Amino acid sequence: YLNYKSIEIPKDLIIKSKKIAYQYAFILKPWKYIYSQDEVRYESFEECCLIHNFLINEYKKFKIKLISVPNGKINDRVKAGVFGADMKIKLLNDGPVTIIIDTKDKE
Repeated sequence: YLNYKSIEIPKDLIIKSKKIAYQYAFILKPWKYIYSQDEVRYESFEECCLIHNFLINEYKKFKIKLISVPNGKINDRVKAGVFGADMKIKLLNDGPVTIIIDTKDKE
């Protein structure tokens, strides 16, 4: 969005953003049918489409793979999903953990 507005992005923001290791992000295409302007969303639909393209380019710079959510009814959006896909998840547990192992052999 800052690029779209021709506002220089602070270097420390770029450095900090590169440390966040997102592999995937969901992106929703502009949808004219539901688009409306108000006091918060003041851009025209055409400007919204331009901003969308700027966002896609920024995600590419950070090597974040985009999962496009289709426009339409929720049921149709779910059908288009890739469920059961191989997803890599990292977990950092910074505290005590209790693991209960239930077994027939108590030794």
